[in-house]
Amino acid sequence: MKLSRSGFCFLTLASFMLLILIFTTPVFASTRADQNIYNHRLVMQIIDNRFHKWLEYYDPLDNSLSITLLEPDSRELTSEEVIQLLYKSRQWERENLDIYSSSFTLNQEGITDNRTAVDSSLATAYPNNTIGFLSIIFPESYMRGTAFLVSPHTALTNGHNVYSDPLGGWFVTLRFSPGQYETQWPETVQPYSTLSPVSVETNDSYIRYENEGDRDNSVNHDYAALFFRTPFSGINTFIPLEFNHIPEELIVIGYPGVIRGSNSLGQWRSEGKLVEQDRYCLFYDAFTSPGNSGSPVIVYNQQADTYRVVAIHTFNIPDLISGGPQLNSRNQLIIERWLKWTPEQLEQAKEKPPGLGDVNDDQVINIIDVTLILQHALWLTELDKDMLDRADINRDGTINVQDVTLAMQYSLKLIDTL
Repeated sequence: MKLSRSGFCFLTLASFMLLILIFTTPVFASTRADQNIYNHRLVMQIIDNRFHKWLEYYDPLDNSLSITLLEPDSRELTSEEVIQLLYKSRQWERENLDIYSSSFTLNQEGITDNRTAVDSSLATAYPNNTIGFLSIIFPESYMRGTAFLVSPHTALTNGHNVYSDPLGGWFVTLRFSPGQYETQWPETVQPYSTLSPVSVETNDSYIRYENEGDRDNSVNHDYAALFFRTPFSGINTFIPLEFNHIPEELIVIGYPGVIRGSNSLGQWRSEGKLVEQDRYCLFYDAFTSPGNSGSPVIVYNQQADTYRVVAIHTFNIPDLISGGPQLNSRNQLIIERWLKWTPEQLEQAKEKPPGLGDVNDDQVINIIDVTLILQHALWLTELDKDMLDRADINRDGTINVQDVTLAMQYSLKLIDTL
């Protein structure tokens, strides 16, 4: 039987779509045959000023931890190399770590506020020195918040700390002071100085829901990045980010404005337990209040014997519950790109026009680009503004099936230009 060109194209497209469905399976699905291996987690961290990315697999049968390094090299690590990587990952932690424990209890009326102040002797200890005070002026109001450094040039925070529709849209001015501590209200010290970002980014899902006034959905995407041209002198280690971790206990460190009736400009730490989680967020009973927005949610990973960030604190219902978007497969790609940001990208963005269809900017349009466009159209992942620009192939301002089709047709050589 002869197959017509149209029939062949149909089968080719069908096969291609099947491949895309395979590719859009959550990135954390384990490829290992051993079903006893679980708790596979993706970790990202800047170590010695280099981006590192790896997958950890914990086997409960023999209490072993194996690691597949993804960047800067791609290989399975030996047992000795696993020890070396984890040693580098937590080397500053052993010297400077200020995570200390206390008990948090629930009573019948709600959460007990027993937050602990981070004083001047602790503010410059890891990881407190990477967590900073945000002073934000919007067109219609002043606001405060929290952010935390994840690289020499990047800090993570909430989307609503940089863009708020009720407050007039994008911020007017924003200043970040890592490790800020309070001497006596309202006197403060900024041990690493204060800088304003040269660029900020959030994601289009947050912007869309924020503009619609849909806070129930905008909170699921409420994360953003601040980019600094100049590093903060004296800060040279950054806490790892761990994706798809469901913790039991956690710590929130940030800058709440009022503590038990008294104003504060200093850093505070609270502890709590996980209450619930959904596809987007973690919900916990750690006591938080306005000003904590953008705080890192930190957990202890027993297998790796280290502390890591697993979520970004976003909201609290007073005396009841707190929560924020989890680091997971939906936001992994955009946060990874933020983590890799360098000041050189500012000039490159001015000089280099967008390569339509080449979403990951690797100079070729293939199934990976088609998959990224499709995943974003299906709300399975977030793209940064440069990736969004390249994904909007037909330039209609939206990422949808038309863009997926164009990229797919071009990658299959069914059309010659985009």
